[in-house]
Amino acid sequence: MICRLAFVTLMLSLLGLQALAQDSYREELLAIGIAENIVDELAAQGVPQEGLAQEQILITRADGEELLFTVDLAQSPRETMIGLMMRPSMPIDEGMLFLFEQEREQNFWMANTILPLDIIYIASDGAIVSIAENTTPFSRQSIPSNGPAQYVLELNAGASQAFGIAPGDVVSW
Repeated sequence: MICRLAFVTLMLSLLGLQALAQDSYREELLAIGIAENIVDELAAQGVPQEGLAQEQILITRADGEELLFTVDLAQSPRETMIGLMMRPSMPIDEGMLFLFEQEREQNFWMANTILPLDIIYIASDGAIVSIAENTTPFSRQSIPSNGPAQYVLELNAGASQAFGIAPGDVVSW
């Protein structure tokens, strides 16, 4: 519940609804319900986001090998909240990069996300903090970064293992 609450609080603050995510337990439950309703309404549209800015990112593994990916950038609160929801497929060398203003514990979930994903949490210096591999589509379970992260990279499930991506590797763009 606490991790899920942290994620919901982040989503509400991104939408400028901080007041809903503060103080009492009752308000916390209300905040969770509102965030879930927002996510459900976005998913009801049934259309994945398109037209996002793209960037080439480079992942430098500990052994020096460099991996190049093309990512959509989730920069605004709306882009961040929708993420890869309702996207039916994605090439293995593509993904989505979420850019946050602050480094802190991050929590993601897979609500209305069709694709299983590897969620890669990245510190402000570009070092990979942790990787949640093969996440479960449509799950509302919170997936924590297990350490401070400022960026989050989503790739197809299995990409981390297939390309040998691991905590400590460095992501740059």
